[in-house]
Amino acid sequence: MPPASSRRRALARGGAVLILALGAAACATETGRTDAEVRRLVRAELAENPAIVRDALKKLVQRQKDREAATTAGRIERLRPMLLDGHPAMGPAEAQHTLVQFYDYRCEHCRRASPAVQRLVTERATRVIYIPVAYVGPGSRRAARLALAAARQDAFGPMHKALMAHEGAYSRDALMKLAVATGLDRAALERTMADDALPQTLRRNERLARAIGLKATPMFVTGRRAHTGALPFAGLVRFLEGRSDRVDG
Repeated sequence: MPPASSRRRALARGGAVLILALGAAACATETGRTDAEVRRLVRAELAENPAIVRDALKKLVQRQKDREAATTAGRIERLRPMLLDGHPAMGPAEAQHTLVQFYDYRCEHCRRASPAVQRLVTERATRVIYIPVAYVGPGSRRAARLALAAARQDAFGPMHKALMAHEGAYSRDALMKLAVATGLDRAALERTMADDALPQTLRRNERLARAIGLKATPMFVTGRRAHTGALPFAGLVRFLEGRSDRVDG
């Protein structure tokens, strides 16, 4: 059995964690000590080792991250068929890695991430599944519908790239001119754009985004993991391969 001083130190360290997580009264209940005893031991240990608070907070933050990751993994598993089927995609169907991206055409972070995502397709033979959502006003919705309509002409790739690089207005006329400049047939595109199925698809995408727990765009999903926020190419590769929790550089 460890000496009494070591046991007291361990109790104090554990008490600091419990106090941060549950409060002193709950900590006293957990340890079988009185509230006053726990406070006294914790104060003494903190005076000697103030780094305990930092370490305890790190542990609490990590536990919260682990809980969130487990929740996200469960959602992804449950929703996997809806994530993988019925969306525009680029890259080989039998690719080793598949990346699902939720994005908005008017989201600056999505636009910044777009070249790196495209490099995954061209340089890493990655299958990328694109799920557009529209949260940045009517222009976002028009752009998303245009991309979905282009997919019916087997022209999603060129239209997606053009929309991600677009710096002009997002009016219907401006977007149709962009589509024609990209090589799409305007008459066929206008017929498709009038189809009620397009807004239904967009609403389905947004329901799926809420179900998966999307908080901001872009959001990337692979395997049972998700990441929110733009990533550079190297970060996307690490995220796909699961080689590191640090994917932002």
